[in-house]
Amino acid sequence: MVALPVISDVSLTDMHRDPTSVYKRLRDTAPVALLQATGRVLLTRAADVRAAKENTDLWTSEDTTTPAERAFQATSMMRKDGPPHLAERMAIQPGLSARKVKTDWRALAQKHAETCLDQLQPGQTHDLFTDLAAPFAGAVLRDVLGLQGASAADLVRWSQVLIDGAGNVAGDAAIFARSDAVNAEVNDCIDRNLARIAGVDDGSVLAAMATRSSRERIRCNIKVSIGGGVNEPRDALLTAVFALLTHPDQRADVLADPALFARVFEEAIRWVAPIQTSPRKSLAPVTLHGIDLPAGTRVSVIQASANHDEALYENGACFDMHRAETRHFSFGNGPHFCMGAHLSRMAVGEVMLPLLFSRFPHMVLGDAAAVPWYGFTFRGPTSLPVQL
Repeated sequence: MVALPVISDVSLTDMHRDPTSVYKRLRDTAPVALLQATGRVLLTRAADVRAAKENTDLWTSEDTTTPAERAFQATSMMRKDGPPHLAERMAIQPGLSARKVKTDWRALAQKHAETCLDQLQPGQTHDLFTDLAAPFAGAVLRDVLGLQGASAADLVRWSQVLIDGAGNVAGDAAIFARSDAVNAEVNDCIDRNLARIAGVDDGSVLAAMATRSSRERIRCNIKVSIGGGVNEPRDALLTAVFALLTHPDQRADVLADPALFARVFEEAIRWVAPIQTSPRKSLAPVTLHGIDLPAGTRVSVIQASANHDEALYENGACFDMHRAETRHFSFGNGPHFCMGAHLSRMAVGEVMLPLLFSRFPHMVLGDAAAVPWYGFTFRGPTSLPVQL
């Protein structure tokens, strides 16, 4: 029997600043280890991540001790398995299917992308976080969800506050106070829109849920959709732009062949996963890498680390849109595969990235080393100033 390694020299600040180096260290020396700062066992190798996501008989999502339950004021479908999870998932699915994305949401994304790009001034310096990525993601998600009366800025603000709450492993009361206030705002917006669409199907996710879920379930799962549905495409877009601006050879390749933007998107979210980790709990004793974990062990399944696993990826820490292995773990795997994957791939990889580089093919990033990155539950640049 091997004793469970305890990582006591890594703080939450260290994790927010540079989780990648921590995950590299753990993959190499302790792929199953207790991170004292979070109180959870981390699984960092790809094979273990895949198994934990796919084997729901051994690893359950039904862990209601995470900060997300407090942040969303309810247990979402993300913390459910089996028939309860499937029922809530299927209530949303009609609004986010691959067909729906193609027939309805692509034109919507195109409209919002062009509107956002029209606000940018050639020759000027713009922070693409605040001036492009966030408002674009917020506008698309607002209309897809059917939250009329809310602004794109509302969606951006709500998302950030909710994900701050979901990642509040330290239990900061001020963070939860902010998420409580946002819960009240979102609940009011949802209720107003449920009244608006009573008996009317406007094609939105909310309309799909209205006939398939209770008000409590609608509220909670719309909030989860807001939490991930803004930050994931926002951070994916910023990461992809940063990658191309810091890899001029690959930038030249994609400008010569815009069909490659789809690969840029996939490689960008493999390189820096916007959603880095997922919680699970063991339902029975399990032995991993010689370490015995009892039933009830709470783990963090690190898809961001799996995306760099040397067993699958050569030079995984490097951005390379031409790499042979293009699969990744950033949308998850198993029953909880991200429902917004089709929408994100379309909006960022097929619409916004090609339009942005078509309009501003010569944009310039200043000091790449000065670009701030943050987070280990959710991760991306918090500012990306470029001269257009």
